[in-house]
Amino acid sequence: MGFGSLMSLYPDVSGGVFTAFNGPAVPDFVKDVNSIIHYRVADMLLGLDPWLNTTTACSFPQPWAKDPVTDVTMPPAPSRDFPRDKRDYEGTFGNSIFGNLTVYLNSTDDTLRFKVGLIGHGVILPLSPVNSVLLKGPASQFAPVVAYVEEMQGAINRLVIPETPPEPPVVFVRGMKLTDVEEPPTEGGVYARCCLWC
Repeated sequence: MGFGSLMSLYPDVSGGVFTAFNGPAVPDFVKDVNSIIHYRVADMLLGLDPWLNTTTACSFPQPWAKDPVTDVTMPPAPSRDFPRDKRDYEGTFGNSIFGNLTVYLNSTDDTLRFKVGLIGHGVILPLSPVNSVLLKGPASQFAPVVAYVEEMQGAINRLVIPETPPEPPVVFVRGMKLTDVEEPPTEGGVYARCCLWC
């Protein structure tokens, strides 16, 4: 939850703009800052009358859209019981881009927990429908994520985190570890690894 960036290019006028921001746990509505700047620069570069100006920029996206602060989609409410034995969820699930997600049963308080990346950690709560769970961590480090549990021959084999189309879902496969994935060749032997929640 550390950064956001946006680049817009306007080849017909030989112009463009790139913006980036970073910081801890940025609320979704703050991420519109990039869009606001890009809309304004686009109007300037294309010689159009700016529809975002000193009067409307601070109220954006109103009056054109709903207020994102009050129009937040919340994940479904957790249910009380898992539909199967919690130990069935335990294991390491891997994704070649985002690394390993480890699920384990905390014997002290009988909660199902997860660890992902260097700092992502939290509790797993069952949701309704029965094939979904909520990964909930400390708010300053990890936003709540809904994941769908996929089974093969009665065993949990994948955790699928849906994304907004056209982006594909993020799929964590049971038994795949990041060390199992071959690192691509790079120039000069330098390779950088990206992690979703690092």
